[in-house]
Amino acid sequence: MPFSLISAVVRRLDIVPDIGGGGELPELVTLVEALNQVPDPRGCRGARYSFAFLLAVAVVALLCGVRSLLGIARWVRGANPGVLARLGLPEDALWRAPADSTLGRAFRDIDADALDDALGAWLSAVLGADVTSTGLALDGKVMRGAAKAGAEQPHLVAAVDQATGVVLAQRAVDTKSTEITAFAPVLDTLDISGRIVTADALHTQRDHARYLHERGAFYLFPVKGNQMGLLTAIDQLDWQNTPIAHTVIEIERGRTEQRDLYVLPAPADLPFPHAAQVLLIERYVTGRGDGKTHASAELAVTSAPGYLASPALLADLVRGQWAVETVHMIRDVTYREDASRIRTGQSPRVMAALRNTAIGIISLMGWTSIVQANDHYRDHPEHALQALGLTTPAVTERDQFRLAS
Repeated sequence: MPFSLISAVVRRLDIVPDIGGGGELPELVTLVEALNQVPDPRGCRGARYSFAFLLAVAVVALLCGVRSLLGIARWVRGANPGVLARLGLPEDALWRAPADSTLGRAFRDIDADALDDALGAWLSAVLGADVTSTGLALDGKVMRGAAKAGAEQPHLVAAVDQATGVVLAQRAVDTKSTEITAFAPVLDTLDISGRIVTADALHTQRDHARYLHERGAFYLFPVKGNQMGLLTAIDQLDWQNTPIAHTVIEIERGRTEQRDLYVLPAPADLPFPHAAQVLLIERYVTGRGDGKTHASAELAVTSAPGYLASPALLADLVRGQWAVETVHMIRDVTYREDASRIRTGQSPRVMAALRNTAIGIISLMGWTSIVQANDHYRDHPEHALQALGLTTPAVTERDQFRLAS
């Protein structure tokens, strides 16, 4: 195993196992140990498979492109016994793979917060080994296919590392409330000191600004009509005589987008707590097929001072809010989450958490195409096992595979 996140993770957690004789660390020990922290909701009687195994095998199956509980069960039935053994399947159970009903019952009553915390802590430790990132993006997603007749659709809010697209935390929104109430709970599980948190305009709330300040973090929020006083105050500033602080031009598939960023110090009387800078972002897009240039503008406010957040960084963070949207799109398009009819208990949220983890692992391994990664791991499940124990390498696994072939 040329690159191992196991050693990096266990150093931070002080759980280096005694492997003796100078041998290699078990490739899956960190993930399995993280999953072992999730309480098993099943009774002891008749539990043939460990709970950590059921969760771990689901992650590997999703890496291989599986989309459903039935697909996971089918993948297990066709998997190499050696692969299943390394995932924790006892030798006396190799003759019988778990059915989709077994997975469904196990996932139905799980403590979903505990699962999200375990997976998020594991991925945070991985990122802590080699990746430093400033931006943390928050956004919610409704699982449209998971609602029973007349019932509310599950609504999840995720915190995503902007640099890697890895979901570090997730919480469900109370069915009787809005996404706003999940803002603090999803961040309570993370060390956000020094990070700049981005979100959509729904979260441009004074309480959120104070919460982040108290935790040593900064905010970067868009300003729209839900904060009309703030919007008016920023809009009335002297933007016409403010020079452009940063410009980005992107050309892709015949479409050209130019983004101009203007930055001013926040006025002392701005009606929003801890504001340090205010922003105007102007976008000009051509190449939509009508031959016209389409212009739009957006205002924003941040508590990050200029010496910490340069115009270039602020531009990256505004753009980086799309990191969470990308994760949601992959779950919908590649893993067909909104077409899923898994509805019982916590199962929809469990599958969302496992999809997040698979997407995060694929991203950390250097893949730019989820479909290509799924195809590769389907053909080489032993590489999927390695991916659960590899750090973010200077040479990606895909490049190693190309060189070897």
